[in-house]
Amino acid sequence: MESLNLDIDITAWWSQSGSWQRLAGVVGTSAIALVVANKLLTYAGDALAQRRLLARPERVVIISRYPEPGKCKTRLIPLLGGEGACQCQLHMTNSLLHLFQHAAPGEEQRCVELRYFGGTDQQLKHWLVPYAAGAKPLTSVWRPQDDGDLGQKMAGAIRTAFSEGAERVVVVGSDIPGLTQDIVSKAFTHLSDEDFVLGPALDGGYYLVGARRTIADKLDDLFTGMAWGTGTVREQQINVARSLSIEPVLLQDMLSDLDEPEDFRLIGSCFGCSADDFKMPRCAVIIPTLNEEGNIEECIRHTVAQATHPERLDIVVSDGGSRDATCLKVNMLVADMATLRGASISLVHSVPGRGEQQNHGISAVRSSRYLAFLHADTRLPEGFDERIAQCLSVPGNVLGAFHFRLDCLEPSGPPTSWFFRLQMRSLCWLVRRRVIKAEMPYGDQCLFTTREAFDMCGGFPAVRLMEDYILVKSMQRNGHVQAAEGAPSLTSCRRWQKHGYIRISGLNQMILLAYQLGVHPNTLADIYYGKRSKAAVSQSVSQ
Repeated sequence: MESLNLDIDITAWWSQSGSWQRLAGVVGTSAIALVVANKLLTYAGDALAQRRLLARPERVVIISRYPEPGKCKTRLIPLLGGEGACQCQLHMTNSLLHLFQHAAPGEEQRCVELRYFGGTDQQLKHWLVPYAAGAKPLTSVWRPQDDGDLGQKMAGAIRTAFSEGAERVVVVGSDIPGLTQDIVSKAFTHLSDEDFVLGPALDGGYYLVGARRTIADKLDDLFTGMAWGTGTVREQQINVARSLSIEPVLLQDMLSDLDEPEDFRLIGSCFGCSADDFKMPRCAVIIPTLNEEGNIEECIRHTVAQATHPERLDIVVSDGGSRDATCLKVNMLVADMATLRGASISLVHSVPGRGEQQNHGISAVRSSRYLAFLHADTRLPEGFDERIAQCLSVPGNVLGAFHFRLDCLEPSGPPTSWFFRLQMRSLCWLVRRRVIKAEMPYGDQCLFTTREAFDMCGGFPAVRLMEDYILVKSMQRNGHVQAAEGAPSLTSCRRWQKHGYIRISGLNQMILLAYQLGVHPNTLADIYYGKRSKAAVSQSVSQ
């Protein structure tokens, strides 16, 4: 059987091809070359940034485990449950990473390294590298822990840091809620003159160990022979160090790690949240309204009915000065306890503008770990509260949303023409691709996040339009924005029915382009809403 000849004479092909074929070949080849060049430049840039980061003279190493239910903080499971213990681990590690990655002036020379157990490199990348990674310089690296006991893991991390150019290394665990940047800075200050530093723990161990390059040749013996997990570890470590002619320095700050349920009761206040916030987290649904009497009652009833745990639900209607019966209907629902199924509902008043209204609504709920922002004409899917928790429990996810679907595509939706439904299906498909590829949902998909992530990005901007877009962009600098798995939320198609698909979609793209060119969102609100926007603001001021 003759072999297939794949040799191609490029010169002959070029001379025999038509002009359009030549053009297509040049364009295709150029596009491939650009993609490959971009990938190579990105890879080279990341490698150079990591090399510079690892060469910094001071390094903080965090010993941790990738948060997975049932596999981390197992001794806290009787108090918090498997998922709660996992979220506790994630919260503590994220707090430390945020603490060290946002260095104070003069501390930018530190490298932050996470030594992890469990999880994959891809999972760690999703956790530690935000979607908009280019928005800020690389501040941390991650590596799997060395084999062996705790002493071998610490010795290996310190030895590697010294081999890469670090002069001073501080190693901490991820379960020290009381640890501060000031304590770590004190340890590095001591390492300028001393060789070995320990942070004493209340249980007889230590929560921090620091070493200077001058003792690099003694690391193999420094951490051997310890009875890890006992109350005599600190004393043993001091004796071993002295036997090697190393005089350890003890920090004055004595802290406790978080391993047992009793530890949580003693130092849980360091979290700013209680055990119930991890075991049975509450979810707040903030609904901004302005003349929504036709939607608000059904929206609230539907939200309560779709919740898996309505007794953990806090619904806050933040009204921007409605002149219809919106507030009256909310107050009537507050009195109807049977409808609420244990959920709490409250009404607050704010200046108009979804950003301001949603920020103001959050001030009415202090104990909710999860925050969801729901438009009055959007309906949530069944079990939305559990799906919010599942989406945000993935390390690296700081913001989520539900997939987008319009009510006219449902059998029970409003009657529309086949052509209109075809347009709406194409819109839903485009939105889905945008969320998956660009991590860019909009407000009508019910954005949700944790209180910590929301506070970290500063909340919604005080503008009357583009507040959802600005929030998502801000969140992308801190992590990833993902869509919840399963059924989508349903949004009313009333805008597209009234004004048409081309007009609404075109206006949205023009507004987005104008914002990116520097036009202020409040100016865009006057264009988008017309006289209604100015009238609402004037009414609010007069009240």
